[in-house]
Amino acid sequence: MTTIQYFNQSVIELSEEVSKHPPLRELILAHPEDNTFESKLGRIAAYCGLEIDGYFDDDAVNLLCAKLISKLRERRTSIIH
Repeated sequence: MTTIQYFNQSVIELSEEVSKHPPLRELILAHPEDNTFESKLGRIAAYCGLEIDGYFDDDAVNLLCAKLISKLRERRTSIIH
């Protein structure tokens, strides 16, 4: 049986932004044994200097993704300048 999983636009945008940060991609790929979405969010948050803990519903995940996208874009543009 095939399962289709819906991803919110913020999750897709976060994935696209992560692809523009090679050190972060390497950090995520360095842990194939722990490849859950939650673990990836935790690594991205740590890379951005954010501490997260607790339960996140869908709305909170979307807000977190938006915050992480913003932080990653700041890091990327600060490298360019």
